[in-house]
Amino acid sequence: MKKSFHAKYHSLLIVLFAIIVLQAVLLLAALGSATNLQRLVSDMQSIIIIFLFVIFVYMIVIYNYIPFRLSRALKEIKDVIDDITDGKYTMELNESIYDNDPSIQSLVVGLRKMLNVILRFDNLKAEKIYEHNQRIISLISLVEDPIIILSGNAEVVYINDMFRTRFSSIVEGTVLTELLIKDDLQSSVVKAILSSIRNGTNLKETRIASPDNQAGVSLLGSVIRNRKGNASGGVYIMRQI
Repeated sequence: MKKSFHAKYHSLLIVLFAIIVLQAVLLLAALGSATNLQRLVSDMQSIIIIFLFVIFVYMIVIYNYIPFRLSRALKEIKDVIDDITDGKYTMELNESIYDNDPSIQSLVVGLRKMLNVILRFDNLKAEKIYEHNQRIISLISLVEDPIIILSGNAEVVYINDMFRTRFSSIVEGTVLTELLIKDDLQSSVVKAILSSIRNGTNLKETRIASPDNQAGVSLLGSVIRNRKGNASGGVYIMRQI
């Protein structure tokens, strides 16, 4: 069975302890077999210098091995967490590359399970949003008056068939602030809608007369607000007068 990182770390400490014990044993052996003081001092100095060098080199190895081993083991996990932060939930996790480190592998398996839960929740949320959007579109399509739904930057999110017939130059994705309209009545309607979104004010039976004395329109609008209360779009309906 392959050892985990913790097991290898403990093995490194055991080896260090064994080196120290070996040094102590050799010193004791030199003391026990000494017949000459000068020879004893020389042997002890040699043993201490040799083991000091060995321990120094070993400590350098441990000092560099541990951060390298941790960085290597956690690199993919860090990349996964970064992807999750960016809203990416479909990346592949290969826990088999951590077969030699069961503790890290179990963490990767846990991340995989978490991603599956997040992905199922995200798909469920998207499905619910789509169904809710389809209900709104179906409801609006039943209204006989022209209706337009805009985002906070005056981009057209949705228009019904009546609005599309009345304003042929406006389609989904059009930004009203970038649109040039030659018809005076339509231009006045667009200006009133843009003013409503810009100021965050609802429109209540705003009458817009036609410059050529033809029938004008009555414009009603409700500003959509986010959770902070800021205007993030609007829904507007026109009625012939």
